[in-house]
Amino acid sequence: MSNADVFNALGVVFHGPPRIEVITFPTPPSDTNQVKPASGTESAAARALYFLYINNNHDFFRDLVTHAETIALKETALAAIGLITAISTANWAVFQEAPSEMRDTGYLTEAKFRSMLPDPLYDTPRSGALAIISPPSLEYTLPYLLRPAQSFSNLVGGRGDSESAAYRIAVAKFDALKALHAMVMRLDLEDPGKGFEVIVGALAKRINQGPWSKEGEVGGRIGTMEM
Repeated sequence: MSNADVFNALGVVFHGPPRIEVITFPTPPSDTNQVKPASGTESAAARALYFLYINNNHDFFRDLVTHAETIALKETALAAIGLITAISTANWAVFQEAPSEMRDTGYLTEAKFRSMLPDPLYDTPRSGALAIISPPSLEYTLPYLLRPAQSFSNLVGGRGDSESAAYRIAVAKFDALKALHAMVMRLDLEDPGKGFEVIVGALAKRINQGPWSKEGEVGGRIGTMEM
């Protein structure tokens, strides 16, 4: 799975329908922006396809991060980062219970969807952002986003195409980090737990440091560099 087109296609599929904001004028006194709900069926289908895919492709996030760190393949790395952002900002919904008149039909409910997944299965959060900070993504994606971006000084030569690629990838990675943090902050969890608070704090700290941090190891996976 090393084709940028594959990552771009998966990003469209896993993200679901776009969120549509309807701004009215004059502005209502209680709420400036009203969000028009997208198709629940399409949003639920996007979530289902995501979990069906990762439950049958256990190395998905390991491979995704490997490609995101391969600066020598700029377009593939950018597409991999774009896929992370697409999942983080996904517009998902859960399947609803079937109406009484359709209970004996093929109406897909949440219970039927979960029965389609392999056993044992990963958890199935309702939010893409929560999925990113949950297994199997947690082990690979979160550490990747929290690592400093590859700096120019680490590139062989540090100029020209290599420098340009490092800069574009660093900006895309930092945007992905900020998008994940924004979506995580919007989560409404009854009992987020201590681990969730630690993750939120780590994301906020990393954002405050900027794309290139002086802390930690600066490095990345570079396949071929110009000499």
